Amino acid sequence: MKKLKEEWRDIRGYEGLYQVSNLGNVRSLDRIIIQSNTQWGKSMKRRIKGQLLTPTDNGNGYKIVGLRREYDGLYVKKNYYVHRLVAEAFLGCVGQDKVINHIDYDTLNNEASNLEITTQAENIKYSTKHMCKPKTKCKKTNTGEKYIYRQKNGRYRVCVGSLEICKTFESLNRAITYRNEVLGDGKEYYAV
Repeated sequence: MKKLKEEWRDIRGYEGLYQVSNLGNVRSLDRIIIQSNTQWGKSMKRRIKGQLLTPTDNGNGYKIVGLRREYDGLYVKKNYYVHRLVAEAFLGCVGQDKVINHIDYDTLNNEASNLEITTQAENIKYSTKHMCKPKTKCKKTNTGEKYIYRQKNGRYRVCVGSLEICKTFESLNRAITYRNEVLGDGKEYYAV
């Protein structure tokens, strides 16, 4: 597999301050800022060394970075989605009615080659058609069997919440048999 050469481009609105790469990285650039010192009443120049920014998770599996810029003498920080920065720099302007689709469904893979600009409706249609939904995981039980819990008195309780069925058994084997009959789909169930 051929490794892509990293290409850097300025972030629109932050030219000379920040850049984004086709591999999904964001960096700040070396710059000099004027910083006022209230103690002595003087202003002084301060050199800031550029560095690679560490993105954080927005809580929904997407990477975000905070970019700072001076507005009216104050530094204001604003968060941006990394995939959106990459798309705007390498795929073109992303309109308000457009969204960015991750082609391989991996929201952490923000390479330009993995992104495409599309409408919300097309994005949903693409996801529905191609995405394999992960199997639903159930809560781990103390027996290792899905829907079956060992009680303090040594008995086994089968609780299938979606069907609102709960029943208690003396042995684990009888509980497993009952659970499989209730679910009736012929599958073996194990807690994960």
